[in-house]
Amino acid sequence: MIRDIIPSTILNATWAAVTAGSAVITSDTSGTGNSLMIKGNLPPVSKNAKILIEARGIVDPSFTGTDITNTAVAYNDPAITAAPQTDTSTAVSVIQRYTNLRISKSGPANGSAGQQVQYILRVQNNGPSDVFSAVVQDLLPPGVINATWTATSFSNVTNIIPASGTGNVQLTANMAAENSDLRIVITGTFDPSLTDGSVVTNTATVALPPGSTAIDPIPADNSSTVNTTIDNTPSLRVAKSGPAVVTIGDPIQYTIVVTNGGVGDITGITITDAVPVGIQVTSWSASTTGTATITGPLSGSGSVVNTGGNIPAGAANSIVLVIDGTVTSAAGSTLVNTVTAQAGTTKQSSVTTTVNRSTDVGIVKSGPKNVVAGQEAGYTIEVFNYGPLDADSIVIRDQIPAELIN
Repeated sequence: MIRDIIPSTILNATWAAVTAGSAVITSDTSGTGNSLMIKGNLPPVSKNAKILIEARGIVDPSFTGTDITNTAVAYNDPAITAAPQTDTSTAVSVIQRYTNLRISKSGPANGSAGQQVQYILRVQNNGPSDVFSAVVQDLLPPGVINATWTATSFSNVTNIIPASGTGNVQLTANMAAENSDLRIVITGTFDPSLTDGSVVTNTATVALPPGSTAIDPIPADNSSTVNTTIDNTPSLRVAKSGPAVVTIGDPIQYTIVVTNGGVGDITGITITDAVPVGIQVTSWSASTTGTATITGPLSGSGSVVNTGGNIPAGAANSIVLVIDGTVTSAAGSTLVNTVTAQAGTTKQSSVTTTVNRSTDVGIVKSGPKNVVAGQEAGYTIEVFNYGPLDADSIVIRDQIPAELIN
């Protein structure tokens, strides 16, 4: 009899057994679960008789150890008293963790001195391993004052410490490898002393905890930056916010805020936004704050947004448009979306969004730990594509050692 209690850190275990030579299996030849037991008859080795068993599973993404030990036991026929009753063989597998953390920051491309600003951070773990105490940081630039922030788990994120604060963002969180989604909303004010045309640069980062041995295969998406050009002239003002980075299939949202930065009322404003190819607009809506009014359509669903209104003087008065859509496969490497507001003068605000069109290809090779000279040795190579797009014309190379023949 052969027994193998597969460690509980191996999930979705399956196993199958075959024979070689004149060996015979007298029990089930395959099964699932972590308890493997096979019975059979084995003539002496000189007859080349073998029972070959292959067990497969997935290492628990939340496993925190450094290695996994698995021991199989072969029990001899009790009637054969001259031989040892058991024989064991142990395999120790060193665990390597891959954690693909990524962060995307949304914020305004244009803003006004003294105006409220909002940034939204979206942090994700695309796995395949869980990460404990991922470090999220946003050191706000001097041009953003009186900032407060709140962090919320949208999916599979736990132990957010702290979950809110003032000033700079500095937190840790546990992020599962499957569909984890952490959102951080930062609200502040652009310093009233910022000069016209100055640029406020805000960068957020996500990183593995200090001392972690995990590997992030795509470090380039561990930071995200929003540059905001400041308007400090007494005139019609327009600011569009949108994401810095998206992936094909992601939802995308733009927010347009039109305000009056002068001392007199502004009437007859026209607002136009031709959403670029690569975004399928699902809906858009227009609303007001303070005593501003809308004279054009209040909502729509086409790719050309066109409305109008009036904005009396006062910081509390504005027209706000929200455009919702989905990034399609027709999108190129970047999306540039520009809104135009006109009322005697013309003001524009553009958001440039990088489109993630990459693929994430992985390879795993498995083979025997011990082989006997003159006997056959087999290796298995598995190639995966974690997306988000198809991987075409990939090349797989394997330099087979000279010691393997035929």
